Amino acid sequence: MGDTDQINRLGVALVDLTATKLGLIFREQPTSDFGIDAQLEIKIDGQATGRLIAVQIKAGQSRFQRKPKSGFWHSISSRHQELWLNHSLPVIVILCDLETSICFWEIVTTETCITAGENWKINIPRARLRTY
Repeated sequence: MGDTDQINRLGVALVDLTATKLGLIFREQPTSDFGIDAQLEIKIDGQATGRLIAVQIKAGQSRFQRKPKSGFWHSISSRHQELWLNHSLPVIVILCDLETSICFWEIVTTETCITAGENWKINIPRARLRTY
C-alpha cells in the first residue's frame, strides 16, 4: 500500500466503521483540514448528546514498525500540538493498523504531549483498541 491518499481514506473508513459499531456518530471533515480529520459525537441510549470530540486520524504500517509493549510513539509538530491543546473540543489521535483493522487512541493533553526537541510526541497505548 504505497498510495498515501488511499491509505488515508482507509484509515478514515476504519475509524468511521469502528465509531459506528461503538454507537458513536462519526462526522468527517468534508473540506481541507488543518490537523482535525473528523468529529465524534457521543450518544446515550441512542440519542445524540451534543458532546463532541475532535479526531486526528493517522494510518499506515510505518506507524507500527516498532511494537513496544506500552504503545506507539506518534510525532507531533509544534504547530499541531498548539492547535490541539488550544482547540475548543477535546482532541484524540487515532492510529489505524490497516492490516489488523485495529485502532489505537490517546487524548491530547499537556500531560500526554512530551517534548522531543523542537517538536512533540505522544504515546498511543496498546491497551486502547477496538477490532472489527
